[in-house]
Amino acid sequence: YFVYLFVLSYKEIKAQKKKIKKYSLLNQKMLIHFSNELRAPLPVIRDFIELLYLEKAGQLNEKQKKILNLLHKNTEELIEESSSLVYYNQLKTGELYLNKQNLNLIELVNDAIRRCDDELLNRKIKIRYRPRKKKIPILADKGKLLSAIYAVLRNITLMAKSSSSIKVWSRQSKYSNYLQIIFIYQGKMFPEPELFSQSIIDIFVANKIITLHGGNMSRKTQDDQKQKITIILPSNN
Repeated sequence: YFVYLFVLSYKEIKAQKKKIKKYSLLNQKMLIHFSNELRAPLPVIRDFIELLYLEKAGQLNEKQKKILNLLHKNTEELIEESSSLVYYNQLKTGELYLNKQNLNLIELVNDAIRRCDDELLNRKIKIRYRPRKKKIPILADKGKLLSAIYAVLRNITLMAKSSSSIKVWSRQSKYSNYLQIIFIYQGKMFPEPELFSQSIIDIFVANKIITLHGGNMSRKTQDDQKQKITIILPSNN
């Protein structure tokens, strides 16, 4: 009798697990669909706001410009957050793929810095980025790697002391096939890569994207209590 009950319980638990898995996959698909539907019009809305801000449709007063600037910032943040959410769900379902192409790492870092303009201005933080080379070739997925670098830099910007500076370097090794992006700042400690969790989705996803590119990210506190974040990526040379 007890064996019979055990078998029934086991079958019931197995059936419930199947249902949970089915609903979980359905939920993920709905979330991805919703995120994609949300993301589709956002770049168009952002570009239209930019046209209005540049007074292509007529002259604006200062109050109108401030409102458009705020709308533009919120739209950019929504694009980035929805991207992180989509990538996170693709990671969970094993559907995240990389569309690699030949890129310039210097331009990617510059684009990430430009995206942080609002945070930099609000906290009076300066980024000092003076790459020695004009071009460092890399084979990568432009959208995903840019999103990862931006997520790391944005969080560093929020952790750095107000009115301080962030030093950024991009290097290519002469002796082996790897590239480095180095961030040095004074402020709160960046979480250790092994402690990244879903509680900070953008950093969690950024770390996974860097790993998928064959790279890794590390953190170190220097003697002067400055934080050093290093992203290492393979070179395509």
